[in-house]
Amino acid sequence: QGSAQTELMIGGDSGGRIMRSYGGSAPQPRHTKTNELGQAYFYGLTSGEWKVKANLKTFASANQNLQVKEDVEQLETIVLYPASKVRLTAVDATGQIVAGARVVLSQEGENNFGSRSAVTDPWGLAVWSGQAPGQYRISESENEMGGMIFFGGEDDEEEEAAQPANDVVFDLEAGVLSEQKIMMAAKAVASVLVTRLGTPVAAVNVELASPNDNSGFGYFGDMGGSTSGTTNAQGMATLPPCDAGEYTLKARATST
Repeated sequence: QGSAQTELMIGGDSGGRIMRSYGGSAPQPRHTKTNELGQAYFYGLTSGEWKVKANLKTFASANQNLQVKEDVEQLETIVLYPASKVRLTAVDATGQIVAGARVVLSQEGENNFGSRSAVTDPWGLAVWSGQAPGQYRISESENEMGGMIFFGGEDDEEEEAAQPANDVVFDLEAGVLSEQKIMMAAKAVASVLVTRLGTPVAAVNVELASPNDNSGFGYFGDMGGSTSGTTNAQGMATLPPCDAGEYTLKARATST
């Protein structure tokens, strides 16, 4: 084990977490809180790569990699910044809001947090809180599930592929609310009316699937990015924006 000592300078009464992954096993975390001087100590660390995460209320979480050496006393510093918030509005080419769109926030550079996905609400808004300063990118989700029957010409697919990327890249300062807007790529939106012998039917599960999908219905309800929905009292269901393509429309009442 050695007698290595790591001192973490993470400010205030924040909490620190340090972990290491042993082979294919799950990480073994250690938890502590800094003292009145903003210091935290971890003893008996084996040499190798460790990851530290620091949290403090109203501040953005900080992640840092440490290269620990045995039998060496190390002093490491983690800087915490006031948390920022990003509020995104998704619109189409006409300026109309787009609800149910899947978007991803990612941080540029080496010390990034990975990515965070979101689905725009009925007002076309998506919000990410607790962000650190830096350069960020907002993109349409690459994992968005496909779409609906699209009525268009043969050149629609080529024209869509020729469109420039619509990513939003911006610099985020500490402790601010950043308002951003993204224009979604061309999407198709299905509005479905379900009737039984001419009478609109409410609470019907509606789903879009590939033409050769015979697996039946999936999970229904308000699932971000899914291609399913439920009809309202007027028998109408509006599905999330989807990529153009050929799909099979399925509908099933809860009692039938």
